[in-house]
Amino acid sequence: MLKPLGLVLCLALALPAAQADEADLARDWGAKAGLMYQDTVAGLQGAALPARYEDDLARFAVAADRLGAWIDATARPHDLGCIFRGMADEAELQLGQLETPGARDAALRRLTTLFYDAENLALAASYTDAGSDGAEGSAPASCPANPQAALQYLTEQP
Repeated sequence: MLKPLGLVLCLALALPAAQADEADLARDWGAKAGLMYQDTVAGLQGAALPARYEDDLARFAVAADRLGAWIDATARPHDLGCIFRGMADEAELQLGQLETPGARDAALRRLTTLFYDAENLALAASYTDAGSDGAEGSAPASCPANPQAALQYLTEQP
């Protein structure tokens, strides 16, 4: 069993690695968005979407949620976390629309914009220093992961 000092050292060493993992996830997520952008454009031009497309889109949404939580936990600019969560929601919405008769092309058009924007967002997130916007001690993000926390914050203000 680890003694308290050993546990603290293990946690201290693991924290930078976890942050580096998330920055890598952001870069990988952006690269995947670029590939999905190409697949989506091809689908709009009449090509069949790859068999893995819907699974990749679902994974894209999960990763976006994870990145939004990472942004919030590391005091990076609040808007980035909000944007990641919005992209996750949009990906899930369009995933459902791909199955709806007559809505496929509109969903693919929206997804091209989403994937294009995701590439740029991933770069911004992976290279933004935590706390660079003075976020510590500031108001909660405009679209917090926990809407109840936002409601509580708003009702407690004078």
